[in-house]
Amino acid sequence: MPRKARPEEAETLWHVRNEAMRHGCKICYDAEVIARWTSEKMPEHYRTSRSISCYRPAHAGAELLPNGATVYEVQ
Repeated sequence: MPRKARPEEAETLWHVRNEAMRHGCKICYDAEVIARWTSEKMPEHYRTSRSISCYRPAHAGAELLPNGATVYEVQ
């Protein structure tokens, strides 16, 4: 059953987020812009932000698997 991500999974989810952005955004944005969005060091506020609740982690046993989140940009 899908569940919301937990704060203790934040660092893994930050890594998944960065990899997804680096791969998926490269056709629309240059490397310099993507680099600003994907710092290696996770900001501590990310652990408790609403952003983390966008993720629905997948598991194989105890292992957290790469998965995605849907983020909508409102203009």
